[in-house]
Parts: sequence; structure tokens; C-alpha cells
Amino acid sequence: MLHTPMVTGRTKNKFEVFDSSHLGTPGEDVHLSIEIGLDHVSWSLHKKSTNQLFGVFSYQHIRAIDVELLSKILDDEKLPEEPATVSFSWRGIPVSFVPTGLLIDDKLNHFHELGHGSSNEDLIVDEVNAAKLKLLYHPDSNLERCIKNRFPNAVGYSNTGLVIDNLLRKHSYVKQPQVFLEFASNNTECYSLMDGRFRLYNIFPTESSEDILYYLAGIANHLKTDLQDIRVYFGCDWNNDGTDLKLFKEYVKQAEINMGYQFVKMSLGMNALKKQRFVSLLNQYACVS
Repeated sequence: MLHTPMVTGRTKNKFEVFDSSHLGTPGEDVHLSIEIGLDHVSWSLHKKSTNQLFGVFSYQHIRAIDVELLSKILDDEKLPEEPATVSFSWRGIPVSFVPTGLLIDDKLNHFHELGHGSSNEDLIVDEVNAAKLKLLYHPDSNLERCIKNRFPNAVGYSNTGLVIDNLLRKHSYVKQPQVFLEFASNNTECYSLMDGRFRLYNIFPTESSEDILYYLAGIANHLKTDLQDIRVYFGCDWNNDGTDLKLFKEYVKQAEINMGYQFVKMSLGMNALKKQRFVSLLNQYACVS
């Protein structure tokens, strides 16, 4: 029987899975994806020549990630000194949407300020092509500088925009209401599609499955449909036979674990990875590679 070497680790705050046979991959053949969430930093390593995932790391933090902590995470010895390409995405930060046809450049900052109560000169405008929307957000400039000091070739994105674009490319033919939920330690992100169109993005404070079910009922009301008629996908660290998923199946006919927005090609040594926990992080490489 072929044995594929693997490096795994889990502590209270840290999770990692690596295919040790690929850790020596030259930097010029590596893409590094980084995800900065409200309470976590995650990253993944991909072998560009074969498009294989060979490493995932995640650090959970009860507070917002600061520069000192991010610097330590990015100094991990498993990261190549100079990856060929580097991307990073902001996950969970406030975003605003403006239909592309209604874009008025000198009003964008004011629009975002009205929606989220803050203004900043560092407003980023991303194109969500599949939805024909402009997405507005303010990145954390200190964290962005930290990433680019470590990896000067790093390019930033809004995770929200990447997910919406990929969802619409994959599901534009589906008429049924669909809700994609991604859980973090104390919040849940929601993406809703119906009639093949993007309908809703939001993030809710949640601490339990009951909290998530409450907000899911509100989403059904927003979509003017019955909870039983929605197909729901869960991006989280759940099992198909777990009690949490069984709770939702009492209220939703079609509830399933989300194994990703895009097929992920993994090296043999990554068979311990629960892809459903990292659907946004792994989607990043598919969108930017």
C-alpha cells in the first residue's frame, strides 16, 4: 500500500494539513492564497504546474487580527520565501454594491459611508462581472502593508466578490432559491441566488445552529419563498451525519455540506482535509490563477 506522507496539526487556535512530499516545491512553482477574516487568517499552497493543493493553514483569534500576529503567521517556515504568485482576500468586512450602469465615481465614498457609517480614502472598487455590480469596501491598510512587505507581488481581492462571481458562473441556470452559508467562530456569511441571479449578501452574528436557523428563516422571508423550498449549502466543519445538519434537515428539505464553489485538485497527502471548512479560501485560487 502506497503511503503518502502528511503533516497535520490542531491546537485550540491552529489547524494545519500539509502534504510533506510537496513542501520542497520550488517557490517559482507555488501560488500562495491568503484569507483575512474578522477573526482568522488562513492560507493555502498550490503547485502551479499541476494545479494541486498541497497545504492549508488556519489560525483562529477571538479578536481582530493585528499586524504583529499576521507577521508571525506569514513567517511560517512552510511558506516559500518568494512564491511565484500571491493573492489575498478580505472576508467578512462591510461591502456595498452599486449596479454598474449607475456608477458615479465621485459619489462612491459617500454611498459606502451612508451604508456602513464610515468613510476612508482607501475605498476599493471591484468589478463583480457576473452580477454586473461594483463592489465597494475598505481594506485594513496596516494589514495590507504587512502582507505586501512580506510578499511584494501580492494582489488583494474582496472574498465576497470572488464568491459571487463564481456562484453565478456555476449556478446561473438554476431557478430554485439557493442559499450558501459560511460559518466562522462567531459570524455567518450568507450568499443567496434565485432565478439564476444574485439576490443577497449579508453577514450575521451567530453563536449556535439555532441562531443560523433564525437568520435562514429571515432570508426565506426576504426572498418571498418558503423555507422548505430553498436549497441550502453549509460551508463549515460539519459532518454529513452530524446533529447540526440533522437539525436543519427538519426544516429544509434540501440541506447539504458545501464541498466547494469550484473543484479542487489535491495532492494525495491532503486526504485528511475537510474542504467544506475552507470553501472560500480554496475558491480564491480557482478565481485568480
